[in-house]
Amino acid sequence: MAIADFYSPEPFAIPRFGEPTDVTRLLLFLTSSDASFITGSEDAIDGGLLLGPALQAEAA
Repeated sequence: MAIADFYSPEPFAIPRFGEPTDVTRLLLFLTSSDASFITGSEDAIDGGLLLGPALQAEAA
């Protein structure tokens, strides 16, 4: 069974499931010289789920 059988992307600000490339792009950025001044960050790759339903509705 796929994850789509259990969950719907509806509650996300970005209405799609994440792909492995979404994580890969962040990792490539963080290991590049473009991120040389970033230290100790915590990055959520969750399609906006942490925004919550109220903020997601306002953003739409």
